[in-house]
Amino acid sequence: MSKISIILVISFLVFNLDIFSQGTPQIVEFGDKYYEQKDFLGANYYYEKALNVDSSNAEVLYKYALSLSELNQNEKAARYFLKSSLIDRGAEFPDVYYRLAEAYRTSGDYRKARRYYNKAIIPYRSDRKSYWYKRIDQSKNSNTWAMKQSDSEEIDIQNLGAEINSSSSEFGASIYHNTIFYTSLRADSIEQDGSMRDKHYLSRILHQELVKGSKAKELRISSNSKLDLINKNWANFYLDEKSKTAYFSICDTNNICQIWSGDYDAKKIEVKNAKALNRNINDPSSNNTQAQLIELEKEKYLLFVSNRERGFGGYDLWLAKKEDFGFDEALNLGNVINTEGNEITPFYHKESKTLFFSSDWHNGFGGYDNFQAIGDIKNIKTIKNLGNKLNSSQDDYYFFAKNNKALISSNKIEDNIGGFNSCCNDLYIFNYEIEEIEEIETKEEFESFPIIENVVSLNKYLPLNLYFHNDSPDPNSRDTTTKENYKALVQDYLELENEYVNAIKNSSKYAQDEVELDKIKKFFEEDIITGIEDLEFFTPLLKQELDKGAKIQLTIKGFASSLFSADYNLNLTLRRIQSLINYFAAYENGALRPYLNGSANNGGKLIIQKLPYGEFASTIYLDEDDPASAIYSKAAAEQRKIEMIAIEEIDGNMKNFDSQTSYLAPKIEFNSTSYSLGKVNELIVERFFLITNTGGADLEIYNIIDNCDCLDIKYPKLIKKNMKGKIVIRINTQSLKDKVSIELTVVSNSQPNIHVLKIDLEK
Repeated sequence: MSKISIILVISFLVFNLDIFSQGTPQIVEFGDKYYEQKDFLGANYYYEKALNVDSSNAEVLYKYALSLSELNQNEKAARYFLKSSLIDRGAEFPDVYYRLAEAYRTSGDYRKARRYYNKAIIPYRSDRKSYWYKRIDQSKNSNTWAMKQSDSEEIDIQNLGAEINSSSSEFGASIYHNTIFYTSLRADSIEQDGSMRDKHYLSRILHQELVKGSKAKELRISSNSKLDLINKNWANFYLDEKSKTAYFSICDTNNICQIWSGDYDAKKIEVKNAKALNRNINDPSSNNTQAQLIELEKEKYLLFVSNRERGFGGYDLWLAKKEDFGFDEALNLGNVINTEGNEITPFYHKESKTLFFSSDWHNGFGGYDNFQAIGDIKNIKTIKNLGNKLNSSQDDYYFFAKNNKALISSNKIEDNIGGFNSCCNDLYIFNYEIEEIEEIETKEEFESFPIIENVVSLNKYLPLNLYFHNDSPDPNSRDTTTKENYKALVQDYLELENEYVNAIKNSSKYAQDEVELDKIKKFFEEDIITGIEDLEFFTPLLKQELDKGAKIQLTIKGFASSLFSADYNLNLTLRRIQSLINYFAAYENGALRPYLNGSANNGGKLIIQKLPYGEFASTIYLDEDDPASAIYSKAAAEQRKIEMIAIEEIDGNMKNFDSQTSYLAPKIEFNSTSYSLGKVNELIVERFFLITNTGGADLEIYNIIDNCDCLDIKYPKLIKKNMKGKIVIRINTQSLKDKVSIELTVVSNSQPNIHVLKIDLEK
């Protein structure tokens, strides 16, 4: 949930109006008005009512999902964005795929997010300099980065509890003399559903002693200005203890902010003689907020956030030197730290000379993440993400540290005091010792973490599908091996997209079929690219485990289309599997070769199990007399592939992630592993396989791979030990012909982790 409004001010207004006798457009219009006012609870209320009237309206589904994402209900938002996209297909709401990807990402479902980033970026590829191409591309890259991260160093981070956090929003905390100052949207009129009924609900700066039982008090701010401060939002308090000057933001109800300062009275804990800073800081055409007075080389500077002109994107970090007349012209901190996105909530730690900030653009886990800038503040060299203990897939910001204690604000769902929808920020505290980092060698050293703790976890990133052009590699060959490298083959394959598109356009069968044309475009843009990206992501994980001395078996299934004979397909699929082995052998100048040939000094070993399923070509019928159908259609292209199904440690000594205790594997038992249905006349046939987990741990089913597009499969993702579950199979026999052998490969965390189920029938 990346919202500038939650940083500046949030307002929730919900009114019960008797409008539901009106039609969907009128109800949606009420929701739109609340959404424009950034009252997302109010908007959500009306969009949900509209949804109850018309649940198949793409606009209602889309706007309801928008309001859910603003309320941090991202998993639910993803469901409704997906429903809208299936109806609208991006026609009226072209950003729906990006919104869907973001909803998955902020839910922590990075694999699903990547799929929809690939869909979202397609319309913008003709203009790679556009903001939206860069935005989606960076989000996709950041999502891939997040997938690669493992747990960072252990930090005991604690919610400050209900004495400070409320069911509304608290953020921007700092500590002075054992007193915490923070911004709060606290109100007395909170309903059970979390809605606020107060029209004049405004943020205030509170202070509270850090002792049990203390009560929050509102910071008093007085001014000689004629400006009405009472009906404004107050936020982002910072105290320069040396000069006893307080800096804070004053924002109107439209979230337009100025930076003010005033004299701080420590005895009364109040601010007097408050006034707005000069125009060099409070540029009248921009939003200016989140200020901190810092010292650099014995000179004073104001560090602050602004979206003024001459920046690099939305909100940037700026620096202005303090002079006798006020503050000099502000200077942008540069494009290493500032991006086309938003950089906000800066904090400069003077003892270590380190700048902390948050961003929704740099590589992160989702929403805003906390970052550390490496290098002199006027000459920042690189950026370091603070890791997934201080960041989540939601918004994390407002890092503040003092005396080895640190604070952040976050709307992450875990431990959120709000409870009812976790829409809003809570304050968190933890021990944090900051060390200045003076020298760096490469940017990458700060962007790479250990990735996977145990070989069992690698199964979660499979199966991996890799696709081939017709009769590739080595066309018209009976060889069972090849010298081709899959990476080179797939690059050549991608260059054939126009050939495929033109073949579909010129086909008598598909000439008027826009759906088929759209399918093959998406196949190139999504399926093929996702495959090679998965491979490039998976391989370093594999190497990491082998470098630890692991013995790993990698199972690869090969498939071919139904155009050729079974024996030819068998050899073709073996060549396809070999092209992947060649890729592994060439990886990092042969780093994996010792594991492939069994000569590694550490005992690590990579065993490739080849399953050339050439003789079990797909059962979908292809018209061999029509090249568009037999070669260039999506149905044909999907048949030409190999699948990396699973890996398993084969030394028989599985351990838990801490490597201290034995790994108690789950175990699958089936009531039956095959059905022979004989002659089938029905259009729809349904069968089920009963599963019992007889092992010592929870059974996770990662995927079920099938060799027929005729199937609809439903299965449980998790089965507790000693419990049962069902795999339910619905077979649509319309496209089937003659004798059909259907296979389902169940990939799980069990031992063994591959199980094959069969259904034979005749149509």
